Amino acid sequence: MENIDFHTSLLASSTFKRAYLDKCDFYKSDLRYTDFSNCFIKNSRFSKSDCWEAIFRNAYLVDCNLINVSFYLTDFSWARLENIDISVATFEETLLSGVTLKNIMGIEEAHIKSINIGTLEKPILLKSDDAKKWMLEKGEVNG
Repeated sequence: MENIDFHTSLLASSTFKRAYLDKCDFYKSDLRYTDFSNCFIKNSRFSKSDCWEAIFRNAYLVDCNLINVSFYLTDFSWARLENIDISVATFEETLLSGVTLKNIMGIEEAHIKSINIGTLEKPILLKSDDAKKWMLEKGEVNG
């Protein structure tokens, strides 16, 4: 899918598994429980979306705007996030097991309440400052 305008859409519980999404706009969309597993997502905007328990397992997000997104219990296990902006996004119990972070902008401005770097079965929960420190250390910054 390319150049699709989903802004302010109710897409809760939708499935986008293995989709290729380029220049899609999910601004202010309800993406709770939506499955983006194994997706390739680029140049897309998710700002102000609700990604409560959304699944981005094994997804590749590049050049995306994730500003002010709610990532409560969102699953990013084994995902690759590259050249994304997470300014003022909220992370709470967000699963980041095996995630690759490259050139992530806005970590200092993000509201990182807690992240899970373990698994759902064996969680390793990092809170606030420890979680932010882990994300800063894990992320590779170019330039």
